[in-house]
Amino acid sequence: MMRPLLVTLTLLVLSACAVYNTPEPSSSVKVRPTPSQSEIVVTAVPEIITFAPTRGEQAAYDLGESISFRVRTTQDGYLTLTAYGPDNVASGFAQGAFVEGGVDTVLPTAESGVSYDLAPPRGLQRVSATLSSDPAGTAVLDTAETTFYIQ
Repeated sequence: MMRPLLVTLTLLVLSACAVYNTPEPSSSVKVRPTPSQSEIVVTAVPEIITFAPTRGEQAAYDLGESISFRVRTTQDGYLTLTAYGPDNVASGFAQGAFVEGGVDTVLPTAESGVSYDLAPPRGLQRVSATLSSDPAGTAVLDTAETTFYIQ
């Protein structure tokens, strides 16, 4: 009678104990050292910060009216502008327009002697700007899109 009581009491005491197994440090665990301030390299990602019609995103224009775009980039580059009408037909209307990084530029520039005159179809127009490091547009750095309406 004493023996079952002793076994039960022992099991009861042992069940209240928590056993933790912590593994020994392993040579397979790799710890990367924290870089010093001189080792930290921050690289700027080239990007188009601002791209919109000068009247603002989704502004309304009349047929035959001229439109211009305000653009700002993080670095110097060349812009290609492509328009997409409501019928999704694409038409390029500017290629290799130089923009200076960190400066607001209005395209077309006054010096270019060019104007962007609006033609049909009417409706929502999308314009895509592609920033490139070369005038031919082969080394693309970033793209942005804006919209406006032709009424």
